[in-house]
Amino acid sequence: MKQILIALILLTTSAAAQTDQPCFIGQEAEELTLLLDQYQAYSRALQWDSLTMLMDTTELVGFKEIMVGALRQAGADADMSAFSMIFEDSLASIEEVEKIPPGVFFAKFMGFMTEYAPEFAEIMKSGSFSLVGCLRESETTGYAVIKVSMQYSGETIDAVDVIPLRKRADGRWFVGMKADFKQLASALVGGQ
Repeated sequence: MKQILIALILLTTSAAAQTDQPCFIGQEAEELTLLLDQYQAYSRALQWDSLTMLMDTTELVGFKEIMVGALRQAGADADMSAFSMIFEDSLASIEEVEKIPPGVFFAKFMGFMTEYAPEFAEIMKSGSFSLVGCLRESETTGYAVIKVSMQYSGETIDAVDVIPLRKRADGRWFVGMKADFKQLASALVGGQ
């Protein structure tokens, strides 16, 4: 459980963008600073609906596809009760789960996780996040390198992590979803 909680924290947190060595300049740097500040604020406040508005839509679709894919693999044996609990609705079929918009799906999932694992919620609320630096891969892809400090079971846990950044065709930047978050989703639905 401790490893899952730590993975969830690292995967959903971001940093207040304060660094002497920005990887973006001018207005773009200001936009990314605001994006990362909002992302951190929403994460710490457990405001998952607001958080999804800052995330890349393609990434949210991919996350949902992992979860729904596991249901499809289970077929007639799929246990819809867990999804009914997550979405606070009587979901009787995979088709009903597929109709849920990706942002709503992610927000409800995260809300369920913070309710189901109060330790996760506490860590999210009390964590300390700082921007270490940035990398720019292309005109539409970048990465924020962050240092995360959190308390869990009386221990201070420090880690360095990377948050993907994606630029849409309209020129706005959004937060991407890390690959290991998708792997965690696969592990959760796979019963591992």
